[in-house]
Amino acid sequence: LIFNFTFILIFIFLINQSHQIKNDIDNNSFQNLINKIDLSKLSQLEINYIREQIIKLYPELKINPPPNVDDDDQLHQWAQETECVRVTLCDAANICASVCQAGTVEVSDWLVNALDTQRILRSNSSVNTTMLPGTHNSAITKADKYGLEEEFLNDLIQKFFPEQRVYIANQQFSLTDQMNMGIRMLEIDIHWYQNDIRICHAGGVHLPRLNELIQIIAQLLNTTIDWDSETLGCFKPNMKNLNQTLDEILKWISQEKNGKEFLMFMFDDQQDLYDWGKVNLVMQSLSYYLGPYIFTTTDKSKYFPDRWPKINEILSLGKQFIFTSRVDYGEQMQPYIFSRNDFWTEYSIDDLTPYPVCKLENTTYTYTGQINRVLGDSLIYGPFYYGTSDGLFMPDNIPLFVNCNSNYPCVDQVSPELMKSMIWTWQEGEPKLSNGCAALSISTGRWYSLDCNTNLPNACYNWQNGNWQVTTNAVPFNKSVSNCLNGSQFYAPVNGYENQNLLSKAISTLNQNQYQYIWVNFNSNQKTF
Repeated sequence: LIFNFTFILIFIFLINQSHQIKNDIDNNSFQNLINKIDLSKLSQLEINYIREQIIKLYPELKINPPPNVDDDDQLHQWAQETECVRVTLCDAANICASVCQAGTVEVSDWLVNALDTQRILRSNSSVNTTMLPGTHNSAITKADKYGLEEEFLNDLIQKFFPEQRVYIANQQFSLTDQMNMGIRMLEIDIHWYQNDIRICHAGGVHLPRLNELIQIIAQLLNTTIDWDSETLGCFKPNMKNLNQTLDEILKWISQEKNGKEFLMFMFDDQQDLYDWGKVNLVMQSLSYYLGPYIFTTTDKSKYFPDRWPKINEILSLGKQFIFTSRVDYGEQMQPYIFSRNDFWTEYSIDDLTPYPVCKLENTTYTYTGQINRVLGDSLIYGPFYYGTSDGLFMPDNIPLFVNCNSNYPCVDQVSPELMKSMIWTWQEGEPKLSNGCAALSISTGRWYSLDCNTNLPNACYNWQNGNWQVTTNAVPFNKSVSNCLNGSQFYAPVNGYENQNLLSKAISTLNQNQYQYIWVNFNSNQKTF
């Protein structure tokens, strides 16, 4: 963002030079210059001149179109087309944009039910072997006034670099709407700014000379300055604070319909909070707003010292959240926050070798309990920065991660349209029979509701060797339990990887000209597993 605003100043300077050459404006004052500039009246000659001068000043600029820009545009278009109640938000500079009012995004009944089915199925899985759909930089969202200036900046930059984009916000919708869409792993960027723990996109920029200068100024003024290069992204007034964010989460989890949900949170923070003595403020906020809901480090040591618990085991304790932190603050973060280092390793989208290999960076299997988080980044800062270089999560690659049970695939620009790709159970539009039984389609790999009296082969799981079996004789659904032999059990896949394993077994076992479906142990109205 700093680069972008610097870029604007360069534009204004060069526009000034261009107009001086043309004698189109006078030189009375900078404000007079601003008042007289009208980009729409620039000639093509002037535009070309400004573009040439910028390239001369910054020869390192990325002149070619951003990688995967068409995908990025598509993600933004899906968000824009999402049905919701739209409102206009403006920032302190009176730059405005249309956004979805929190809690009004429409999610189809099919998607809600399919996500609920997958929640039920994963409830007996341990925390480290389950997949939770996630978002990257979840709270850096236009719904909370981040990136309201995107349209203005795009109009400006594309005047001179039409192939470029400015995408500042990672998300378009509120945390409430993201959770309503089925997001269960959320990242919250927290930093100390304007005497509060605030949500802003900072960190990752370490400039020692700037930090030294700030400290010198502080010494000269005989004061402390809690600001440095790691908080460069925090510059707007009245940015949303942590308490407001946690209150939003509290209101969502307090709804009766969300009483069985489990969510993972990560604070994307910096060492600054420790150095400036602010970690205690984070802990106070967690305790006040969400304390009773948090599975703590004490809970882990007391009840599950040698393993990660199953989700149902956490829920049985009355807990629904786990919080982690990028930075390990030691004892100061106890008992509410786990260190991220105790949980997972982060990867890029192109690190995956798809099913049946299911490896990340050719070293880590996705289904063995070594937790992984995979990110897609949609941010583009004009010709200065392309977050899209490592690829974006799209409908064509999300299923690759779902089919490998990747723990936390964290998308940018989430929308109901994108969330469809997270579904591995019900085919879109299913279950059509309200009292039907679930059958896996051998042709699509998705589930359909069929008449329970239909004679079909069925899925059997062998707990001793962890392999699927598919019976060759067909029976009605209610006979499937006794149809499983040799110590196997009539069962249903609990994640996308197991669903693929079962599908592969069915394809290799059955004559597909005779059978197109097999029974799995689930029905249209099932609420537990």
